[in-house]
Amino acid sequence: MMLSAGLFTGGIETFFTIPQQVFIFLCSVILGGALGVVYDVFRAVRIIFPFMGKKIPTAVADILYMIIFGLAVFLLSALMGRGVVRFFCIAGAGIGAVLYLTAVGNTVTGLLRRLCGGLRRAFRKLKKRTKKKNNDI
Repeated sequence: MMLSAGLFTGGIETFFTIPQQVFIFLCSVILGGALGVVYDVFRAVRIIFPFMGKKIPTAVADILYMIIFGLAVFLLSALMGRGVVRFFCIAGAGIGAVLYLTAVGNTVTGLLRRLCGGLRRAFRKLKKRTKKKNNDI
């Protein structure tokens, strides 16, 4: 009986209080929001450079994002969770990413699409005008 009591007093303790769990969960939600920004960067690159195609760049970006997301959540959970990956860290990061992408990300992406579309139209008009002037000469 004495041996089992000694294991939990001086060794590595894996128990968290409720406030500690809430703090770690909120940190993982914030991490998820930051990872949503990373996903937006990948989306922005695909919007700005549409000539790269759709399928391959999307697949590459999604695979890179999954690797980054997995590593970031693993590191947060391992560092803050005393070496143990906690399910609520994974869930919190997922919730944070979804919240960012639905609340802010779609708006940012829509604005970026409009801006890039306007710039493309302006460049096309400029290109047509320069061709006309060259043909008139």
